[in-house]
Amino acid sequence: MKSTHSDIIQNAFKALFSERNIMLFLVVGVLCVDLATSSIYDFILYIRYGKLIALAVGVGLPLLAWAYLYRRIKRSIYLPVHVDEDKQPEKYKGLIVLTSREVPCRTAIDFHLPKLEHCWIIHTDESASEAKTAGSHAKNAKSTLTVQMVKISSIDDVYETMEKVQEIYNTLPDGLSEQDVIADFTGLTKNASVGMVLACLSPDRRLQYVKKEDSDTVGDGIARSHPPVEVKITWGDIGVRTTS
Repeated sequence: MKSTHSDIIQNAFKALFSERNIMLFLVVGVLCVDLATSSIYDFILYIRYGKLIALAVGVGLPLLAWAYLYRRIKRSIYLPVHVDEDKQPEKYKGLIVLTSREVPCRTAIDFHLPKLEHCWIIHTDESASEAKTAGSHAKNAKSTLTVQMVKISSIDDVYETMEKVQEIYNTLPDGLSEQDVIADFTGLTKNASVGMVLACLSPDRRLQYVKKEDSDTVGDGIARSHPPVEVKITWGDIGVRTTS
């Protein structure tokens, strides 16, 4: 379990360097590297045919430089992830959950309930019933709790999930900061989990998951989940292993 959830974090970070994202990667790179070429661009403008040469340098050089960098590091990113399965997270005022089977979703909500003020439940049409059940459970457990349903169209679209989570963080209610919210990536699919993790690749955003539930461990016919586990990224140790 530990390696599985750590892999989700690693895969989310590496998704930034995947072939599918090459255009986004290059666009960001062009903007950065172009700063270093601006002085060259200005100088060439003064010589003959300067505008044409400047255009070639101003566009071509950043693209070539960033493409080289992309090839050098895309398989060398390492992201230190710490998972202590014996340590439970703090209780948070805000919780974002991906709809899952009733037990893990309910476990995530119940754990934070003493401090919980806002809960966002991300779901698809297919999981709307489970999301409604989780929302009703949350409201019945704490009537003052604000529950919002957030619909996505595809459970396999990493980027749609990422954008929805980003939107939640960008529109947090007054009195609630990013550090007051934790995102639970247990539910839906691995792609949705990766999307949520990508949206939370910030030192101010927290992540957790709920370990697989035990089936009727007490003998009363009720399945139970383990308490949530917080996933911590050691931001100061993130780096790139360069190769020759």
